[in-house]
Amino acid sequence: MSKENSPKESVWSSFTNKYALSKTLRFSLIPILTKKQEEEVCLEKGYKNINLISRQDRVEKFFSDNRKDFFEVDVERKKRYKALKYYLTELHRLFIKDSLNVLKKDQGMDYTKLFTEYKEYEKCRDDAQKKKLAQSINAEKIVLAKNFGDAKGKGGVFQKMAANYYTYLENNLGINEVGKKEKINGGGDDKKRFRTGAENILLSQNVLTILKKKVSSCVIVEYIEKDKTGNNAYSLKFVDVNGSDDNLFGYFDGL
Repeated sequence: MSKENSPKESVWSSFTNKYALSKTLRFSLIPILTKKQEEEVCLEKGYKNINLISRQDRVEKFFSDNRKDFFEVDVERKKRYKALKYYLTELHRLFIKDSLNVLKKDQGMDYTKLFTEYKEYEKCRDDAQKKKLAQSINAEKIVLAKNFGDAKGKGGVFQKMAANYYTYLENNLGINEVGKKEKINGGGDDKKRFRTGAENILLSQNVLTILKKKVSSCVIVEYIEKDKTGNNAYSLKFVDVNGSDDNLFGYFDGL
């Protein structure tokens, strides 16, 4: 075969079919140690020079010296997530309660009647009476459902209450929080401002700020439950793994 008719060499020729597949697929992450750490390994393990240190000894040294940075920080974060989840749940409970109170005040909704009939329905064994209670409960539910807007909640009481929470947040920003105003306002565009600020107030980055305000005004109070170490598992203020004073909202701010 002439040189002109021979197949053209691929641009990948210098990269492929050079090693066995097992070697091609094999890779490892070898921690980079400081010079001091390498010297310590040599003294501890008896290596003549740092180039002879095995991968296993490098890994062990790395995790031994950085245990706090990796493991203790993860344990700490798990504890704080548990606490934050509790307070976020309380915030959502408060949001629903405030919304239902608006209906009770403005629309005259009688939740006591609905609750009583539902409890009676659960205990009732008479089919005729149970059917009558079911009809009454469904009628109450239909009236209640009309106050929650369309399928996406638009025009409903939750959307209106979200707007109230949004206004509450704007009006309660401290002097050191003025930088958050731009984020809350969605960049100044009124349409975007309402969409990002009001409708999604409990799903946005502002939720921590709202929660912080509700706690500082004692609307939501600190829950106390001791963990295995005797400390409050839901503490709002604590000392972190580095020995520094911290608070729950500052801990998660920016994560």
